[in-house]
Amino acid sequence: MRSFNFKIFVLIFFCTLFCYAQKENSTTHSNLVFFKNEQLIKELENIIGKKDTCQNNKNKFNWYVDFKENDYILVTQGKIANLMELNNYQEKAILSTVINNNVVFVVINKQNDLLFKTDFNIDLSNYVGKSVISFRDISAWLIKKDTQNCYHLVDSQIRKCD
Repeated sequence: MRSFNFKIFVLIFFCTLFCYAQKENSTTHSNLVFFKNEQLIKELENIIGKKDTCQNNKNKFNWYVDFKENDYILVTQGKIANLMELNNYQEKAILSTVINNNVVFVVINKQNDLLFKTDFNIDLSNYVGKSVISFRDISAWLIKKDTQNCYHLVDSQIRKCD
């Protein structure tokens, strides 16, 4: 019986260590970055923080800028927990910046010369595994880089406020 209790103790001990290690590995940090391109900053400032984005303290959504293929950039809103769940961290990174007094998450799949990285991090571990179901239509803007490395708004879908 004593041997059985010892085996149970060892099993629980190693399970606890394994669960703790899994929790530690799921911790996510978002590096604080700044955009280098002034023209892109102006385009983002024209979009982020507008009064027609239906923000209020009750329904606070996070802004994010998602670098897509073929020099497209998607600017929209969502919950950070959902954004983290949708992105594979081996392929994409979620970075952070501030535009018009709003924290903005930047989703990028490779190093980009448009960004200046800092040594500051935001801990996002509280959002891991906490997706949010929302049926609210959210506005979206699409920016494209042209052949002269200038950024222009090429499309938008503006949703009416609730």
